[in-house]
Amino acid sequence: MRSRPFRSLFAIVSLTAFLAGGLEAQTPGQLPGQAGAAVPSSAAAGENQQSFEIKVSANHTEVNPDLRDEFGRPLRSFLTPGPNITADFSYFQDYLFGTNRLQVLSIFRSNDDPRVDPEKNSLQRGYLRLTTPNSEWNFGDGLVSYSRLTYNQNIKGVSVSRKFGHGFRLAANGGVFTDRWGSVWKDDLLGKPYTRVVAGLRAEQELGANKLIGFNFSHGRDLEDSIDQQLRQFGLIPLENNIGSVDTRLRFGRVLTVDGELAYSSTNFDTRVSRDSRQDYGGRLDASLRAGRFFARTSYLRLMPSFLSLNARQLADLQDSMVRAGLDVTEFLSVEGSYRRTNNNLRSDRPEGTTVFEVPEVRASLRRIPMLGRTVLDFGVRERQQSGPIRRSAPFTGLEEDRHVRIPFVEVVVPLGSTMISVGYEHRRNTNELLRSEGTKANRWSGSLRGNYDVGGWNLAPMFRYEMEREEFFRVIGFNNNRSILASGFAEAPKYFAFEVYYRQVGATLFAECLQVAGGVPCHPLLPADPGTTVLLPSGFRRPAFRAAVTYKLANNDDRFLVFAYDRNVNLFALPDRDFRERVFSVTLVLRFRR
Repeated sequence: MRSRPFRSLFAIVSLTAFLAGGLEAQTPGQLPGQAGAAVPSSAAAGENQQSFEIKVSANHTEVNPDLRDEFGRPLRSFLTPGPNITADFSYFQDYLFGTNRLQVLSIFRSNDDPRVDPEKNSLQRGYLRLTTPNSEWNFGDGLVSYSRLTYNQNIKGVSVSRKFGHGFRLAANGGVFTDRWGSVWKDDLLGKPYTRVVAGLRAEQELGANKLIGFNFSHGRDLEDSIDQQLRQFGLIPLENNIGSVDTRLRFGRVLTVDGELAYSSTNFDTRVSRDSRQDYGGRLDASLRAGRFFARTSYLRLMPSFLSLNARQLADLQDSMVRAGLDVTEFLSVEGSYRRTNNNLRSDRPEGTTVFEVPEVRASLRRIPMLGRTVLDFGVRERQQSGPIRRSAPFTGLEEDRHVRIPFVEVVVPLGSTMISVGYEHRRNTNELLRSEGTKANRWSGSLRGNYDVGGWNLAPMFRYEMEREEFFRVIGFNNNRSILASGFAEAPKYFAFEVYYRQVGATLFAECLQVAGGVPCHPLLPADPGTTVLLPSGFRRPAFRAAVTYKLANNDDRFLVFAYDRNVNLFALPDRDFRERVFSVTLVLRFRR
């Protein structure tokens, strides 16, 4: 039973390998389906490249207080205290022979920090790619992208594509999907995820200039042995999924573009206990139009409840439609409007009912304003509307809520030479029509400055950004304040040195609610404890982080340099006995060799 996906994988790859037929001995520059249509040799010529990179990083990490659990693992901090060393070795080869090209990439890592990598010695990435005038072979890591509803993900395996005459192209792949090469054969890795056997096939035919139609097939089967007990506790069960689709892309000049796809899937939702499959369909349609100063775009997506596409990560029981249109009224003013609607319950079989999201938006942009240079002013209003069952209530209550958030906004961007200044403001009013007391309102301000200057041969790039949001509750008297500060500076000397300074602070002053219960423990010893009353308790956090780094170029060579860095993170919480601090001292050596 477990050999079925491997047989499918082997059959698909063997078919394309037979059709590819090895290396072509064509005239240089010859196009598929043409005889002797050569281009100048300079267009097909190139240079062989070979490069190595060695990167060694040593750091010493301090976490204060150094609290650990019964297994010796640090609490709260994601860093590993003490000295740690990580070494990466990268190799890349690009070799041309005749009209063919061979590329090899490999990245190896050795480290002693499980937070960086659960494997002590590992292959991070590697592939061998052979390209001929009519075909491409890829062994190892590769991105396979056939269509939006069938196949779009990285795999570890084999992928082959072949061009034939009259605009016909065939592609196939087979391999596994997992996080790293070690997860394929190592069973004792910390945090090892599941492994899925994957395979696919795409046949594509050009119908004319900028027009084509494609036929896609995608197969995925989770390996039951790779799903350990910890993953099963989170509800992960092995699936088997097969999906086929037809897609088309049509472009009519520079005016109209249409892109659509219709897919059908067959899925076994638990291969451990059943061989039965459920079938369903999905489809999408996108179109865009540009005529003079007017432009429009629309999209529609419908994925039925039992539709599943493992290799393209699509959500089931979803209908989503969007339309966007705009007009350049003058060279200074453009207006744009959009509407989006999303809902589930496509077969009206959910006992709790249908949830609907609607997102209308209207905005205008002023640019190239007389007397204001390159200043850009954007303003408008957007709204988020949600209607459907109350998710906090028990099922089958029949209660529904209607929530909407109205957001007027404005943003100004002012370029001043090599400096860019921006200021923004938005107001959000959240209303719950069923429970008015659940409403909130918030004001958000933001401002930023960034520049890029050349002073006496020094390259200077400062940046600063500040965001502040204040949210007010209607049900109880209280505010939440969220803040974000980001400041950085980069300076590169004419020779040898580069300097980097970075400061970031995120934080929030929040409140946690506590409902007093008769006969229960008081929420706070110093606050009223009347039964039925709600008390706001202080909560929140503040996390300032600082980094400084100095880069020294050996012999003023950009391919050989040392980086000395210092990082400090402070984690402060409103609740007592939660604070901790992190410090990291590191030095990194990078050596690149090219020829």
